[in-house]
Amino acid sequence: MDFTKISHGLTTIFKVRGSLDSESDEVLNLKMAILDELKSGNKKNIILNFEQVELIDVLSIAHLLECLRIVRKRGGDLKLVNPNTFVQQVLHEHSVSHFFEIYPTESQAMVSSRKVA
Repeated sequence: MDFTKISHGLTTIFKVRGSLDSESDEVLNLKMAILDELKSGNKKNIILNFEQVELIDVLSIAHLLECLRIVRKRGGDLKLVNPNTFVQQVLHEHSVSHFFEIYPTESQAMVSSRKVA
């Protein structure tokens, strides 16, 4: 798994590629990058573009939920973009899909983020 980040005002978009699984330290790297963005003080919203994410495991979901909690505590939000059917199914099977706002495109997630900001 790897990711790139793009800043847009109060929002940072992380484009994530590969597998989000507990066998890789990359999940922790993504979590730390998200938290670093929040610590910078000028970022409020996080968008995770999962268009190229192949799979996700339970531990990775736990890390995302922790990030979501911290982002919301700071008055922002964390949104998911275009997760594949498998990722959506895993989120649903573990009863956490309702915690995340999911959008088909980055632009729709950005519009929603502006309403929060």
